[in-house]
Amino acid sequence: MKLLKLVFILCLLFSNPQLNAQESCNCCTEKHNQFNFWEGQWEVKDEKGKTLGYSTISFVQNHCVLKEEWSNSTSAYKGTSYNFYNSKSNQWEQLWLDNQGEVLKLSGQFLDGKMILTSQTANYETQQEEKVNRITWTPLQDGRVKQEWNTISANGEATLIFKGFYEKLKR
Repeated sequence: MKLLKLVFILCLLFSNPQLNAQESCNCCTEKHNQFNFWEGQWEVKDEKGKTLGYSTISFVQNHCVLKEEWSNSTSAYKGTSYNFYNSKSNQWEQLWLDNQGEVLKLSGQFLDGKMILTSQTANYETQQEEKVNRITWTPLQDGRVKQEWNTISANGEATLIFKGFYEKLKR
């Protein structure tokens, strides 16, 4: 009889949805949710409304990784980014990989309503100058997300190399 009670109690414990939810979502903290605004299926446009590409952004790995799949609308260029909150460094990190063999590693914070990630200093062969990449995502009140990518030179001069507005695709 005692064994039957023990089995019953164990079954209750392991079938408790609240316990299972806590165990299965280690990345559902406030910090881990700071980039949730970017999740979705998007058409990315420039300031004049011209389509630049498409992006599908979804959580994977039990909500611990925000994965982006980018495709350019006018070329075969594609890329994937993996974004995650690193609780050990207290920073967001991104690893970007594309079909041209390029890799970009960024890290940073969600500050003043914007996700701001920067790279380490990199030497650009064509420019013979060390620069830092800074990408900023800003959620807009109309539901779009603005992304700006700048390179920053050693003297602090910023050069805009990409500006896109993510608009949710209508289903």
